[in-house]
Amino acid sequence: MVHIFIQARMTSSRLPGKVLMPMARMPLVVLCAQRAANTGLPVTVLTSNDPSDQIIEETMRKHEINCFRGSLNNVLERFIKAAEMLPDSYVIVRLTADNVVPDGAFIQELVDQLQAKGLEYLGTSSPQDRLPYGLSAEAFTVAALRSMAKYGHVPAVMEHVTPMLRAYGSKELFRPKSLEKDLSQLRCTIDTQDDYDRMVALFKGCKIPASLSWTNLCEKLAKLPGQPKFRVPFSIKYSTVHSCITLGTVQLGLAYGATNKSGMPSEKQAITIIHEAIKHGVVTLDTARAYGESEARLGKALANGLAAQVRVITKLSPDCKSPTDVESSIYKSCKNLGQTKLQTLLLHRWETHKDKKIWDHLVGLKKSGIIQDLGASVQDTKELMDALKDRDVSLIQLPFNLLDWRWLNPKVQNALKKRPDIIIHARSALLQGVLISPAKAWPKIKGFNASQAVKKLDTLVKELKRKNKTDLCLAYVRAQDWITSIVIGQESLAQLRENLKLMLRSPLTQEQCTRVQDCFKHSTPEKLLNPALWS
Repeated sequence: MVHIFIQARMTSSRLPGKVLMPMARMPLVVLCAQRAANTGLPVTVLTSNDPSDQIIEETMRKHEINCFRGSLNNVLERFIKAAEMLPDSYVIVRLTADNVVPDGAFIQELVDQLQAKGLEYLGTSSPQDRLPYGLSAEAFTVAALRSMAKYGHVPAVMEHVTPMLRAYGSKELFRPKSLEKDLSQLRCTIDTQDDYDRMVALFKGCKIPASLSWTNLCEKLAKLPGQPKFRVPFSIKYSTVHSCITLGTVQLGLAYGATNKSGMPSEKQAITIIHEAIKHGVVTLDTARAYGESEARLGKALANGLAAQVRVITKLSPDCKSPTDVESSIYKSCKNLGQTKLQTLLLHRWETHKDKKIWDHLVGLKKSGIIQDLGASVQDTKELMDALKDRDVSLIQLPFNLLDWRWLNPKVQNALKKRPDIIIHARSALLQGVLISPAKAWPKIKGFNASQAVKKLDTLVKELKRKNKTDLCLAYVRAQDWITSIVIGQESLAQLRENLKLMLRSPLTQEQCTRVQDCFKHSTPEKLLNPALWS
C-alpha cells in the first residue's frame, strides 16, 4: 500500500506564502494534491501546528483534502507522527507543495521501481536523473522512515527528512522509463517569482489541470519562450554536482584581460550574463574581494532565490595582514553576496598561508561554520605542492592551458593522485585571451616566437577538427581528468553563449592531447605562462 505525504508551510524563506498562490484556478498546494491523487492514491498534506499554517488546514478542509499538523521545525517528527498508524511495509511518497508536475502515473512508476528492486528508499536527483529541476519525489518504506528517528537531533534530517536514507541507502536513482530525452536543463520548481510566472504559463489554458500527464507538461515546458535548449556537462564528486565550466566574474567587476577591448559590462549586462550561465547549468561562480564590483553584482544577480542554485567561490582580500583584516574581508564579502556565511573562500595569494595567525583564524572560522570550505589560488607547482599538504585545503585554483607543461610533471601528478578529495579549478585556459589572438597581441617574451605559436595553433585546429582556437584550448583543458572545472571569464552575453555551446563538443582524446604537447615540446617560457611577469 502507498500513501502520499505533501509537505507544506506558509513560511518559505525564498517565496513566502507560495503554497497558496493561485495556479490553474486553485491554490498551489491543492493543484499539487489533486495531480498526485489523480490515479486514486491517498494523499495527506503535512503542515505545521504554527498559527501561520492554520490557513493551510482551512484550505485543505475546503477542498476535502486530508491534512495533518505537526512540528514546524522538526519535519522528520511531523512525518513519523503522520505515519503512526501505518504498517512498516507501507510505502510513503514524499512531495513538496511547490512540486506540481508529478502525477499519479509518475508516482506509481516510482513506487513500482522501489518495490521491484526490493529497496527501502528510491528518489529523484537532479541533474543525474535527466528530469527538469524541481520534478522530484521520494519513496521509502514506513520502516525506513521510523529508522530515521535516531538521527532526529541532526538539523539536516529534522528539516529534510531523508538525507541519511540517501547517504547510506541504495545508490539507485529513479529514472522514469517514459523519459525519452535529457530535460535537466529545464526548471519546474517554484522558488522565485520568475519560477512562479513560468509555471503559471505552463498551466495556462489547461481545462483539467489535475489530469494532464507529467510527460505532456514537460513537453510543453520545453516549448515555453526563453527556456534553455541544453545543459552544460557536469561531473559528480563526493555527491556534489560540478559543472564543467565555472563562471569567472572578474570581467564583470573590472576592465580585465590583456585582450579585453569591450571593457567592463554594465550592471544590467553583468546580471544577464550571470543568469544566462545559471540557466544553462553552470553551478559554480568565481569572484574575489579584489574584483572591483564583481561580488556586489553577483549578490544582486543571486537575490530572490537564485543563490540556492549555485555555489559561490570568493577570495580573501590580498591585503589582509591580521585576523582583524580577515574578519573585515569576510564581512564585506558576505554583505556584498547577500550571504550569512561563505560557501568557499580561497586565499588570493598562497603566501598568505605562511601567516600562521591568519590561516589558523580561517580554519577556526571554518570549524564555526562561517566558512564551509577553504582553498587557495596558486601560481606555480611549488605553491600547489605546499597546498596539497594542508588537509584543510579542499579546493585549489591554478592557471593551466595547452602551452603550460608545468603541471604535467610526474611528481606533481602523483601528488594530485594522493589527494583525490581535492577539487581543482583551472583558470587562464585562454591565457587572458592571448591564445585566441593574433601574434601582435601576444606579450613580447625574449626567445619565444608568437607568430610560430599562432601558426601551430591554427594547424592543430584543422588537424584535430575543432571549431576554432577557443574550442581547441577548452577541449584540451577539459580532457585533463585531474581538473574538475574550467574558470572562464565572460566579457559579453554573446561570448558566454558561444562558450557554453563549445562545452557540448567532446574534449580532446588522450592521443590528441599528446599531439598538442608534442607540437609545443614543453618549451614555453614560464614568463609567458604567468601574466604577472608580462610587464
